[in-house]
Amino acid sequence: MSEKPLNQYGDVLFPTTGTHGGDIASQRLDDLDKESIRAVLALEDPRIACIDLGCGFGWHGSRLAMLGADVRTYDLLPESILLRVLRENAQLQLVHCAGDLRRLKLQDLPERVDQAFSQRFIHYLTYSEAQHLIQTVAKRCSPAASFYLSASGLNSELGQHYGGSSVEVCNRFSPLSPKMQSKHNIWEPVCLYTEADLTELMASSGFVKCRVWKSAFGNIKGVFRKES
Repeated sequence: MSEKPLNQYGDVLFPTTGTHGGDIASQRLDDLDKESIRAVLALEDPRIACIDLGCGFGWHGSRLAMLGADVRTYDLLPESILLRVLRENAQLQLVHCAGDLRRLKLQDLPERVDQAFSQRFIHYLTYSEAQHLIQTVAKRCSPAASFYLSASGLNSELGQHYGGSSVEVCNRFSPLSPKMQSKHNIWEPVCLYTEADLTELMASSGFVKCRVWKSAFGNIKGVFRKES
């Protein structure tokens, strides 16, 4: 673990798989996390079906489950101690699915998805892989389901000397510069996004933009609704 801050928020590097960056969710709630939580808190009945794609250690899915949601988390990582302890001792509706989301099948999802969430993950997929994943999720979405999604930004510091900077998003998939790889522990190739790229990705699967913005660091975040 590095104690040197990664960014202006003061986050430090807690490694996850060893090649997919660090765990941020255990260190703070960001704007997208808060938007997702507010949506559940605003419901008269919080027992909605939520999925967290690329959940890491499962912090956000755990928060939603503690609010009363029925949550299914997905990641390359096996079930974390956090998820296991909550599932076994807190009587929460919380299930973890370990595996490669590029191979997600319709039957791996709940019958109904009311809220989908994916933070700091989608950029590890090629654009076509991301489209396939979101199209698969869309088939399970209830009318007016929400999707909370973030991606590393092309105009963030990760984009410095990035080989895909001048490539169209449909073909953009390159390693970060050696400096950024080492700093952020991101050794996998990535597809970095702009606001327009993320909006188009979601529109191609039938999701309309509610709000898309760039964080202070330069990452892209969005809230989308499924077209009924």
